[in-house]
Amino acid sequence: MYQSKLEQYFQFLAPPRSRGRTFFDLPYDIRCRIYRLVGVVRKCPIYLSRDSSERRIDFDCYGYPTDCVAAQASDLDCDCDDYHCRGYYRPIPISLFCCTRDVSREVSSLFYGENRFYVQYTSLGSFDAIMRLRPTTLATIRYLHIVLHQISRDMADRSCEFHFLVSHIGRVSPLQRIPPRHYRDLVSGWKAVCERLAKSIVQSQLEMCLICDTEDKTIAAEVLNPLHQLPYLAAFSVRLSPPLRTRCIAQDKSPYADLRCMARETSLQITGRANNTCRQTLWHSLPFELILRILEHTDLIGPECQLAWAPSQGFSHISEYYDHRQYQPPPCRICNSVRIACHPPLLPKGGTWVSQCNKCWQFPLSLFLVSRQFHQAATRIFWSRNRFIVISQHVFSYVPVTGPFPPTLEPFQFTDFLSPSAFHYLRHLHFKPPGLWGKELARFKESIETLRRGADLPRLTITLDFRTSDPTEGYRYDLIPPFPEDENDRRCLRFYEPTVTALTVLRGLKDLFVYVDKLWGWGDRGKYERAVFEQKLERMVMGEEYESPKEIKRHVHMQWDKIWLL
Repeated sequence: MYQSKLEQYFQFLAPPRSRGRTFFDLPYDIRCRIYRLVGVVRKCPIYLSRDSSERRIDFDCYGYPTDCVAAQASDLDCDCDDYHCRGYYRPIPISLFCCTRDVSREVSSLFYGENRFYVQYTSLGSFDAIMRLRPTTLATIRYLHIVLHQISRDMADRSCEFHFLVSHIGRVSPLQRIPPRHYRDLVSGWKAVCERLAKSIVQSQLEMCLICDTEDKTIAAEVLNPLHQLPYLAAFSVRLSPPLRTRCIAQDKSPYADLRCMARETSLQITGRANNTCRQTLWHSLPFELILRILEHTDLIGPECQLAWAPSQGFSHISEYYDHRQYQPPPCRICNSVRIACHPPLLPKGGTWVSQCNKCWQFPLSLFLVSRQFHQAATRIFWSRNRFIVISQHVFSYVPVTGPFPPTLEPFQFTDFLSPSAFHYLRHLHFKPPGLWGKELARFKESIETLRRGADLPRLTITLDFRTSDPTEGYRYDLIPPFPEDENDRRCLRFYEPTVTALTVLRGLKDLFVYVDKLWGWGDRGKYERAVFEQKLERMVMGEEYESPKEIKRHVHMQWDKIWLL
């Protein structure tokens, strides 16, 4: 009997071929890490311009890699490669966008969502690059830095000096003097860009920085009016006047006060902060404990509970006092972009720029002016929860201060600034004594006497920081080796004694921490000798039985270690 083949009645499936693992078998965070390593996400901005001078080529006419603009600017971070001590702009990995659909989708989301895009008007057609982007692409962009007109293209160049900039400011043409054809193209192109963004971007997602240095109100209005059609922005900063021309003038007396008002109104409107449509609550009916917990989440508590104070600048975050050449402050891409001014790392607060940003700390003056109950709660939180560094000298003497803290001919002390109700809540003070003799020592003694009369000493901790950044300068230049060990200690004690003994009236302090540098003659046992010497200075004030808590002192040392680098 004929037997039919089994294949006629059954279907035998061939075993699948082993293809191995693919790139998409990796976790998503690992894939994103790989994309970042190949240059999809970078610190340097992505330049949206058709001009070849905007760092789009890899090599210059001499065969060297082109310099990166961000590598020479102190307002932008740079992650470009170092080639013969020159930072050059790395090319964008275009091949990843053309690989597969899945890879292109992931790369595009990272590229447009996490990079900073820089648009600058230089000539006719400067907005063509951003106008060619698809609406879906514009919807994924989260940061735009737009420069319509800047007083100097190389203002942020680290190689130039401050006096060089000042001498060239008068020769820079203002915006209203550019050729009419270019001005019409700038205005029409800017309106078209705003219309395109209004139809594409997502509400409360885009962060924008706008720079248009002008002195004409009409031109400023033509620049600001197209912004009103945009959805609400996540953050916005704008500069409408040259930063170095008004740096010595207070806000209320500035000839550009009207420009600042226009910029402020526009920034409040496009960030949704102009009109408070929320229903007012009965704030005073809340328990006082709940009011305190709510206010603790405002700017009454500084970043990391650390604030610095100087007679020339008032209260600021400690990053404001960094030297940008060696210790770059934590960058804020919204505020720093409009505050940069070449040699000084940042323009002073309260200048001719306006910023609506929730990331940067600003002194919450409005919270102290609401009501008497608000003032009491704000005073209690601000002075009890923050640690204050008292800097008695001008950090950048060539940068006059504008705004609510104008420069004074005779610097006043920190204790003169405090209100009588604030002394009771003060908990942490960090002094950097400017000198050990003369008028400065007399001022320091006056401040200590004021603390004795008004502060709650059993809850107050004071730190005396005698450390300096240069091991060849500072408080140790009078100690010339070699000396015998006992003689060296006696000379050191006499050297620091005028400042330390000024605190003897504060014997009821909670804690006293003294930090000194390693002095000459201590040999290899510098840390041990320094600890013993610091303990001697502390006991001169607190008594022979006092011993500062080592763990707390080490914690304070780690928290404030970057301060002595000033």
